[in-house]
Amino acid sequence: IINSSLPSAVSRVMNAGLLVGSLSFVETDSTMELRSPMVSSIHHKGKTLVPGDGISQGSRVDLIVQNPSNRTSGKFPFLLGKESVAAQRATLASAFNVKLHYKDNVKEKEKAVVYEQEPVYTGVSQYTYGTVVELWLCNPDEIDIHQLIRDFKVDSSKIIYPENFESDSLGVGISEEEFIIDNEGWWR
Repeated sequence: IINSSLPSAVSRVMNAGLLVGSLSFVETDSTMELRSPMVSSIHHKGKTLVPGDGISQGSRVDLIVQNPSNRTSGKFPFLLGKESVAAQRATLASAFNVKLHYKDNVKEKEKAVVYEQEPVYTGVSQYTYGTVVELWLCNPDEIDIHQLIRDFKVDSSKIIYPENFESDSLGVGISEEEFIIDNEGWWR
């Protein structure tokens, strides 16, 4: 996992039956050229793990991540309707921390689905890596997921543009399609 890309490391940790606790970001050594966030160390209960250390399945590990020096923010994934594990994986792999809120009546947490996320998805807003994405989950039979997604509209007042956004041009790495919103608030 050490020196793996963050998405790869998150997948490997979760596939091994472990939980990703938190992501912490450190500055990249100026001699290193990184294209994406990369895991530099793994911690369990405050101890740095080394190859060969054993921990129990279901244990929580924290990942220390190096950022590319030219990229310290990104966009949240669209998580409405996703099951708990898939939503966690997508959020962590996108370099954001996750906090889960389950309704009291949720029976199987891994099958619970996201019905709300904060900050809300806009498709454009850029947040600093490590920002906490809060997810509210319920039993899948409590909501019509397809209707929830159909009813989702972007609230333009919640859009946070990248720092390098200029009104007459698009920000670096953001495609023109992501800026097109119809008059009802839907992305086209």
